[in-house]
Amino acid sequence: MAFEEIKKIIEEIKFQTKEYVDASLTYYKLLIIKNITKFISGIITLLLILFFSLLILVFLSIAFAIYLGQVFNSIPLGFIAVAGLYLLLLLIIVVFKSKIIDRPLLKKYSELFFNQES
Repeated sequence: MAFEEIKKIIEEIKFQTKEYVDASLTYYKLLIIKNITKFISGIITLLLILFFSLLILVFLSIAFAIYLGQVFNSIPLGFIAVAGLYLLLLLIIVVFKSKIIDRPLLKKYSELFFNQES
């Protein structure tokens, strides 16, 4: 083999290696963009669901407090009863935070970041 042929082969290998590295970098950039987009989309969706759920909860709570107020013949007592229910719910959440919040969130977002097929 002549020196020129070897030089040509080396240049071709160098070119193909550069093409492979460029394609790999592009792939991983797109993969990162995909994962970031899915994460942001999930956060936005979660925030919208939380916002509208909060609005629904506020109106239902007011209606329930007024109803209880009529049952107890005291509107303030109805609102206090609803506040007591929320206090009880808060205590349950604080006590069982790890089981009902931390683990499900960790599982969901771990799947989101480490699942490369979807």
